[in-house]
Amino acid sequence: MIDELLKPASDDDLRKFANGDSGIQWYRNIAAELLRRREADRWILNDERTPEVDEIVQWTHKSWKRVKEGYLTDTAHLKVWGGEYASVPKGAMWKPMPEPPEST
Repeated sequence: MIDELLKPASDDDLRKFANGDSGIQWYRNIAAELLRRREADRWILNDERTPEVDEIVQWTHKSWKRVKEGYLTDTAHLKVWGGEYASVPKGAMWKPMPEPPEST
């Protein structure tokens, strides 16, 4: 994963970096991408922050013993595949859906 991030996106980027242009910005972009990926892969306690209403995300709870996809129908009502809750269970965590793989 790190190798992929450290590899410049294009030959032009590599030339700029080799000539000293945009070097600091290149590292800033890498750091920003690492932070974005770390945040996207982190489970967020629902009490800390809630997803947008109707945004399909991954949900989990210690009593479920698995990950479920679902969404909030309003600020408290949770629908998950295989169930429905009048309120989000205390201790429920969520994270954004992963990005689909790039087509080849």
